[in-house]
Amino acid sequence: MMRHLDLALIGDLHHKTKSNQLITSKADWGNALVIMERALYHSNIIKIIEDMGGVESGGLGFYAYVSKAKKVIGGSSHIL
Repeated sequence: MMRHLDLALIGDLHHKTKSNQLITSKADWGNALVIMERALYHSNIIKIIEDMGGVESGGLGFYAYVSKAKKVIGGSSHIL
């Protein structure tokens, strides 16, 4: 179980990242954390997708898709 101080610190960091439109992610190499502006992160992800020949779909919201996927997985007794 996490200590109260650790939980408070995590909650504070979560609030600051949301209110400042920041993204946190694990770095590609090593044991590091990357913090960047949400808009910059989004443009970098779109560039990666386009470099692989993909296109951005304006009609699909990532978080809405993840929420629906979680509901389907949570309601299923079998995952193929």
